[in-house]
Amino acid sequence: MSSNFKWPEDATVKDYTLQVKKIWDSELPKKFPEILSFNTKAVVDVFYVENFGFAEFPKNLVKFKCIVNLNPQPIIDMGLYGKETLTINEFERAYGEKFDYQLRNEMIRLLKYLGIFVSQFDFDGDMTYHM
Repeated sequence: MSSNFKWPEDATVKDYTLQVKKIWDSELPKKFPEILSFNTKAVVDVFYVENFGFAEFPKNLVKFKCIVNLNPQPIIDMGLYGKETLTINEFERAYGEKFDYQLRNEMIRLLKYLGIFVSQFDFDGDMTYHM
């Protein structure tokens, strides 16, 4: 996994890639017509305890890595097709201001079918968009 997948050495790590891949890769393109294909590369659930003085706080994080193939038509309509990278503003104009937020919330909602309950604050990873 990429270098931003860091956690303490004593953390409990569960790999859910195969189970989550079946749900995300089939359901997300149905929910979002802009998505041509969704490819889940890795999903891990990391549990560890943070110590702050006398207090202990359990942390449960879900880390992921995905590749999303998007329909390029909105980019073509804006005259930006062929550009190597898009700014956040260009992406939001093409696919909607809350596209990434709604996609991540749907990913979290689908995790509940596997018994993985996580808030949006403890859900983080790499999502690569391709046209």
